[in-house]
Amino acid sequence: MQGWEGLRPLVDENSPTPLYHQVFLVLRDRIRHGQIEDNAMLPNEMRLAALFSVSRITIKRALAELVAEGMVVRQRGVGTMVKAPQLPMPLVQGAFDNWIENLEAFDRDVEVELLDVSETTADAVLAKHLGIATGAMVQSVTRLRKVAGAPFAHVVAWVPARVAARYEPSGLATTPMLALLERAGFKPADAEQWISAVTTPQPIAALLGMPVPEAALLLEQIMHDADGNPLQFLRAHYHAERFRYHVQISRKSR
Repeated sequence: MQGWEGLRPLVDENSPTPLYHQVFLVLRDRIRHGQIEDNAMLPNEMRLAALFSVSRITIKRALAELVAEGMVVRQRGVGTMVKAPQLPMPLVQGAFDNWIENLEAFDRDVEVELLDVSETTADAVLAKHLGIATGAMVQSVTRLRKVAGAPFAHVVAWVPARVAARYEPSGLATTPMLALLERAGFKPADAEQWISAVTTPQPIAALLGMPVPEAALLLEQIMHDADGNPLQFLRAHYHAERFRYHVQISRKSR
């Protein structure tokens, strides 16, 4: 049967990740990459336990995670059938010359749930990013971005008090930050971005529907106006299975 070869060495008893979750990750990745096809029947629990060299209880827990993810359907007397979900994948075009236009299109295409708006003081790192004094007041805005009802990004943005004072906080529930800033008279012109892979903090993983531990794409961004003044610092955790970042690179003519 296609897709079942070489499973035994893919789990590690010495890993801090529980065995059942390791099995889940292997099966999930094989389903997502088409190595185990949609509508295929998985081997029974005893056979999977032998293939992975783990206990049947471990297999039961791994299959329960697959069911929770909506990737398989289990029927008594029939077996476990693959039902790989076709998740829409937002695509951000990151070319610098049309950064603003792509950000606007991205905000139009997703659903946003406002989780929190509050005032806080800037620590040394945040103060450096926003060009303000340590201890200065900033507005903190936490949002959950979704596509087709599935959360794919947890975003926290910090805005200097002088900037936040120019728009109504009530608008944060319905209006993209870029639009709010422009309506308030600011002109976002460019941004610096840093992208890395990190282990998702448990509270954020829960909101994104991700098991822990699992890696997420972390994007940090400072937005500036035309004079180079920081307007916003943003930190976003993206669900690795529901988001990818695309950058088109071209060589400058000499």
